[in-house]
This record gives sequence, structure tokens and C-alpha cells, in this order.
Amino acid sequence: MHSDAGQLPFRDQMFDIVTMSFGLRNAYDYNKIISESYRVLTPGGELMHLDFSGGKRITSLIFELTAKIIIKNIIKNPAPYEYLLKSRRTFFAPEKLIEEFETAGFKLKKRKDFLFGIISLQIFEKPCN
Repeated sequence: MHSDAGQLPFRDQMFDIVTMSFGLRNAYDYNKIISESYRVLTPGGELMHLDFSGGKRITSLIFELTAKIIIKNIIKNPAPYEYLLKSRRTFFAPEKLIEEFETAGFKLKKRKDFLFGIISLQIFEKPCN
């Protein structure tokens, strides 16, 4: 199925789990997508969001340099990967993202960082009340 994440073609409270990976950063109206995710989740349902994080300064620098070398020397069509690196620098830090989800009504259950803080997973719950 292909649809607009800001206007999902599903009824209210239809899903127990919603997942997002490396997608919210590409949205024109991320609040609409967060709101729609909340709408389609059942009370007690979970949203799992995975994306790049800032990471520690040195780790982030090493990742950026390594990625640039790989993009330049291995990737045949570098534009999407160059965009990914650029958007990584401008997307919300996990703390700000958590604040945005909580403002929309979600409750943070867990946060786990991977790759020395380069990637962050947040698991939110839609409260039952």
C-alpha cells in the first residue's frame, strides 16, 4: 500500500504497533505524522522510532568521514546518501524528538542508542487513559 503518512487511510485505534525508520526526517509536516501515528494506535499501543542521532562529537566525526569516503569511492549514485548525511546534521536530536512525541501525547518507554550513539531507537506508548 502506498499512502501519505500524514493522512493514513486507517480507522482510529487500528494498530497495536507503529514503526518508523529513517523516515520522519523527510516529512514536510512531522507533527501531522506523529499525530496520525497516535490516532491509529490502540491505547497501550507502541510506536518505535529509529533514526540517526548526533552521537558523541568524535564518533560523529568518524562516522561522517567514513561515510563520505564510502559514498565517494563505492556508491554509483551518491545523491541520496549525501542527502542522508546532510539531513542527519539538521534532524532533531533524540531529546528534542522525544519532547515532540510527548507533546503529542505519547509516553517514552525506552530509549536505546546504537553504534556509539550514532543511531537512536525510542519506544513510545500511547497511554490507556
